[in-house]
Amino acid sequence: FSPALLLDSAQAFIRPFTEMAGIELTVEVDEGLPAMRGDRALVLSNLVLNAKITLDALPRGTRLLLRAEHFAGPSRIRVSIVDDGPSLPEDFPEILSGFAETPTGGSGIGVMPARDASGQRVRGVVQYFELAADARPQA
Repeated sequence: FSPALLLDSAQAFIRPFTEMAGIELTVEVDEGLPAMRGDRALVLSNLVLNAKITLDALPRGTRLLLRAEHFAGPSRIRVSIVDDGPSLPEDFPEILSGFAETPTGGSGIGVMPARDASGQRVRGVVQYFELAADARPQA
């Protein structure tokens, strides 16, 4: 299924909630993304639920971004919910000690503090999941 269609559908579901909450919603999709593999209904419901839970915790005036991008080359796609609201606590890595850790030192749970281009922490939280790109030819 198409990453652009996924995010457009998610946006349609959550836009009324963002408008009531006074939160700006935007969508970004990298050009040339291939289709993703997975159960479209399950992925969409997960994305919408996570976005709805996130926006319920954000103050008015916050920005919420739904993004789909290439990740680790063309074989994977990362779908993210990014906000510029309150960040994760400084001791966030210690809270997760004993849980799964990725080979790159990440938390392994698909949540991380937002960072700017230089890698410095900024306000906000990034939630994400990754799916394999569908390498099969499109009909």
